[in-house]
Amino acid sequence: MDIELMLRVYPFFLEAAWVTILLSILTAILGLICGALGAAARLSRFALVRFLGAAYVSVFRGTPALFNCLFSTSVALKSAFSWTRSRQESLGWGSTPEPT
Repeated sequence: MDIELMLRVYPFFLEAAWVTILLSILTAILGLICGALGAAARLSRFALVRFLGAAYVSVFRGTPALFNCLFSTSVALKSAFSWTRSRQESLGWGSTPEPT
């Protein structure tokens, strides 16, 4: 075993562990907030809010978690990249000239 290598990468492992803990805590808080809002919507006296709460619960309980994660990630990335591309084009960055 290369002890010197292990000592060099050890701080990176500690940083990655700390980021993982923070992301876990933030995700738990976000999940708690979304769950509480969904439960409150299901108990609402307004029909539209109650319907939206029921639809939210049905979608997330009726599909596998992996599908929800992949779909959410792909939508978020696509919207982020399209916003970046449109912002760059509005600033005149990275635009390609018209062929003549």
